[in-house]
Amino acid sequence: MSVSGRVARCAAAGKHVLLEKPLDATPEGARAVVSAMEAAGLTLGVVLQHRFRASVERLAGLMRDHLRAGGAILAATHGPLGLDARELRIGP
Repeated sequence: MSVSGRVARCAAAGKHVLLEKPLDATPEGARAVVSAMEAAGLTLGVVLQHRFRASVERLAGLMRDHLRAGGAILAATHGPLGLDARELRIGP
């Protein structure tokens, strides 16, 4: 059964859904996922994990080292983390 088919069954059962990206294998399927949830008045959540990307693992290591040395960190992201690990720096 397709993702959109599974989501339609969940929507019919009144269940909120949390999906990992992509929503479906095709744009049509993704639209069907959104439509089914909207029609049922339910919440559709979408998750995209970055925690195993080399750049994120490198950043986590730099942050841990910085915190262990007594530093403070203020971090924010705007959109996907398309970073190269060599670009990551933490200042004093």
